[in-house]
Amino acid sequence: AGAAGYGVYTRREEIADTAAKGRAKAEEMYGSARGRAEACATSGRAKAAEAYAVVRERVSAQAAAAWENVAAAQERAAVAAAAAKAKTLEVVSDRKVQVTAASAAGGAAALGA
Repeated sequence: AGAAGYGVYTRREEIADTAAKGRAKAEEMYGSARGRAEACATSGRAKAAEAYAVVRERVSAQAAAAWENVAAAQERAAVAAAAAKAKTLEVVSDRKVQVTAASAAGGAAALGA
């Protein structure tokens, strides 16, 4: 142990310097890797936010188009209902239709239906 100990003793400054350089290199590599990881995470968050904005815009556009279609369908239904009501009132107000309906009802009653 004496010769090995003496060799370590005589080269202690060189060993300490090499260890310090190794430690500095490891810290540099750690910092570099951490910086790259943070940059990737930031970039990923930015890309996700951008994709979210695009999807949200498209969904909003589709929803607006759907509401326009719903409004148009409601308007068409209202027009059709008004036309049906007018036609019904016209038919019911017709004297011939009233006579025919009364006659049919009387015949059905006479036949026991």
